[in-house]
Amino acid sequence: TYAFRYAGDASIAMSNPTQALEYYNQALELTRSLDLGPTSVADIINSRGNALKRLGRHAEALEDYKVCLANSEKANYPGGISTAIANLGEINLLMGNYAAALPYQLKTIELQEQAKDLGNLTENYGHASTIYERLGDYKMALLYQKKARMMRDSTASIQSDVAMSE
Repeated sequence: TYAFRYAGDASIAMSNPTQALEYYNQALELTRSLDLGPTSVADIINSRGNALKRLGRHAEALEDYKVCLANSEKANYPGGISTAIANLGEINLLMGNYAAALPYQLKTIELQEQAKDLGNLTENYGHASTIYERLGDYKMALLYQKKARMMRDSTASIQSDVAMSE
């Protein structure tokens, strides 16, 4: 099961989501037949959703992310929960379901701020800005655009300081 999953991950990294989808389907079939539990299923379903998203099969990816969230909640698996929430926000954004995307996006930002996940906050502030803009809430769109810019500038400054120190 891990070999199929990692082969899928490598295929995603090599921009071959069609091949990745095949590997993830094999991993999922084997994981279920071996009854490896909801966390393993959640991880593979999430990865398969990522392959489907890259293939433009957004409705199928949405369903996979919902299954990932359900399995993660069933197993009390925080990493799976936060990943599924972030992916549900992004896939709804891609599908133009802005009202559905917003609560997932705001929860993702909350979790990333708590975890001080600076690497992903810039992107998610940007997603929130886009969602608010599409919903016609320009004040909030501007607020999140400013947050994204400040985070990007802050992260760039930290990276520059590290490079200079080295």
